Amino acid sequence: MGPMKNQGHKEWATGNTRIALLLALALLFGAGLLPSARAGTKGSSQSEEPATIRPVLRIALGPLGFHPPSLFYLASRPSELTLNFADPTHLLFTFRIDSLIPRGSNPKAHQDGQIICADLIDLNTRKVVRQAHWTMQDHQRYLWALRDGQFLVREGNVLYQTGRTLQLVPWDSAPEPLMLVEVSPNRQFVAVERAEPADPASLTPTVDLLGDSLDRPARVLIEVYRAASHILAPRPVDLPLVNDGFVEPAEGKNSHRWLLRRIEVTPAASGQAAPTIDRSTLFTLDSICAPSVLPLSSTVLLAGCAGDGLDHRMIAVDLNGHPLWQQWWQSRYVWHTIAYAEQGNRFALGSLLTNASYVSSSMISAQNLTGQIVGVFDVRSGRLLLARMAQPVVSAGQNFALSANGLRFALLRNHAIEVYSLAATEQPR
Repeated sequence: MGPMKNQGHKEWATGNTRIALLLALALLFGAGLLPSARAGTKGSSQSEEPATIRPVLRIALGPLGFHPPSLFYLASRPSELTLNFADPTHLLFTFRIDSLIPRGSNPKAHQDGQIICADLIDLNTRKVVRQAHWTMQDHQRYLWALRDGQFLVREGNVLYQTGRTLQLVPWDSAPEPLMLVEVSPNRQFVAVERAEPADPASLTPTVDLLGDSLDRPARVLIEVYRAASHILAPRPVDLPLVNDGFVEPAEGKNSHRWLLRRIEVTPAASGQAAPTIDRSTLFTLDSICAPSVLPLSSTVLLAGCAGDGLDHRMIAVDLNGHPLWQQWWQSRYVWHTIAYAEQGNRFALGSLLTNASYVSSSMISAQNLTGQIVGVFDVRSGRLLLARMAQPVVSAGQNFALSANGLRFALLRNHAIEVYSLAATEQPR
C-alpha cells in the first residue's frame, strides 16, 4: 500500500503488523468546532450549535455491571466493548466482564480470552430485555453490524451471525486463520480475509492485489461475499468497500501523484465461472505518501496522506469522481474509530486527543492522552452536527453508534449511555 509508517491498526489482524488509516477529527478541544474548510467545493464547516443539544435519554452503566476498561492496556488496542443500534428502539451493548473462563472450554480462550456480556436494551423502557454471555479467544475485534438488526460475531477463526435473540448461528468457518473482516457502510458487502488454503490450486483468483508481490510465500485469500469473488494478496489489506466493489490507491506516472481506482465487482451470471471485474480511475490526488482511503458511505469516500505526526488534507469524493469537501486535520487526533448510518447520510468519527502536536502511534499512552472526542458529520457537506467527549476512552472497539437513518446518536459518557436525537437533513443523492 506504499511507504506509510505504522499507524496503529484498522479492524484487527492476527500475527500481522498492519497499516492503519490514521485520521483526525481536527476539533478544537471543548469547543466542538471544525477548522475552516479550505477549497471545499460544497458546504460549510459551521456547526449547528452542537453545545445546545441535550441527550433525550440516559441509561446508567452501573446497574448493567459495566466497569470501565483500564487505560494501562491502551497501546495494545484491546476490543472490550461495542455499542450499536439493533433497530430504532433497541441498542446492543456488549462489554467485557470479570469472570473466569471455564476450564472445559477452548484452551486458547482459557489462556488469552475474555467473557463478553451482550445486553439488548429497550430504549423505551431503558431495560435489558435479553442478555447473553459469549466466550472470546482473544481481545481482538469481535463484532460487526450488518443490516436489519443482524451482527457478525467472531470467536477465534469462526464467524457467527446473531440478531435480537443473541443466539449465535454459524456463518463462516474454515481451518485457515482469520486475518481481517470488513463490512461496507451500507452493510451489503462483507470481506473476509483468511490465510491462503494449503491447496490453493482449486482457487481461481478474480482479482490480484499488489500485482508482482504475489510470488511471496505468505498469501491471504479474501472472500467478498455477495459478489462471490476470490482475491489473493501477499498480506492482509484494507478493502475500502463501496457500492459495488472497492477503491484502491495506485501510483501515477508523476511523483506525488496518486490515482484512486474503483474496482467494480459484478456477480457471476449463470454459466460464468467468476464475477466480472472492471477497473477505472475515479480521482487523481496529489499526496506525499500513499493515501489512506476510508469510505464514509456506500457512495462517498475520504482520501489523503495520513502520515505519523503530520497535519494533513483529507478530501471527500463521490463515486462519480466529484470532490465534495475537504479539511485540514491535525496530527494530535489519532487512532480513529467510525460508525456509519446505513442510509448513507451521516457518519460518526472518534479520535483520541493527545497533548502534543507530534505524537507517533508508538508513543500513545495514558500519560499523553487528553481524551476521546466523537463528532457526527453530514456525508455530503462535511458539516459537523454534534461533538462530544466519550468516556471511558477506548483505543479500539466502539463506544458510540449511529442509527440506520442517522437520526439518533448514542455514546458512552458520564457513566451512562447517552442517546441524542438529530434533526433530519437532505438525503444523499
